[in-house]
Amino acid sequence: MQSIPRTVALDEKTRTNLIQWPVEELDTLRINTTDLSGISVGAGSVVSLPLHQTSQLDIEASFRINASTIEALNEVDVGYNCTMTSGAATRGALGPFGILVLANVALTEQTAVYFYVSKGLDGGLRTHFCHDELRSTHATDVAKEVVGSTVPVLDGEDFSVRVLVDHSIVQSFVMGGRMTATSRAYPTEAIYAAAGVYLFNNATGASITAEKLVVHDMDSSYNRIFTDEDLLVLD
Repeated sequence: MQSIPRTVALDEKTRTNLIQWPVEELDTLRINTTDLSGISVGAGSVVSLPLHQTSQLDIEASFRINASTIEALNEVDVGYNCTMTSGAATRGALGPFGILVLANVALTEQTAVYFYVSKGLDGGLRTHFCHDELRSTHATDVAKEVVGSTVPVLDGEDFSVRVLVDHSIVQSFVMGGRMTATSRAYPTEAIYAAAGVYLFNNATGASITAEKLVVHDMDSSYNRIFTDEDLLVLD
């Protein structure tokens, strides 16, 4: 599985994370842009996104949970782990919420990329980011799992992610690149025009707002074939 070329730098905010981010040349492949910022999604809801196409996308999103909802939460959730859950179907007070890509209309095929926020015994928040491949295909001969880990979210920061969809490859760059995740999906129904993209919020106790939701269609890259005439011969 080939991933997008990326740059690597030290996170100057946390001083403990490496920042991985797609190379800037990738931005030149953007051809159409749809700005859907400001959408709110209630607890237990799914919202379909009206897009030109869904096979090759560059999605920039940031989400916010109402601060008063977090402060009023008394529920403690210390045991959450992406890999030990049922993926996006595992509900908590503050998650999961995020984006469904390569999804059919019935949502029986979907690849979920999402945040899950839990509250510890000390009242502090712990943020997880996960890829749920469990419902990515109806095929039975494909390995499907939930992958992900915790990611630092500093005070005042929204929950941000950049998701790249290239047919069967889904890559996420979380919180400016503090964490990355890559999945391969093999949908049998959610392909080409039959594939959709949705916002979802499977939290039980909070609404979320997509403060930023900008979706770029991506063109294919074209490799130029060089000939002898392109070569500069130095004597």
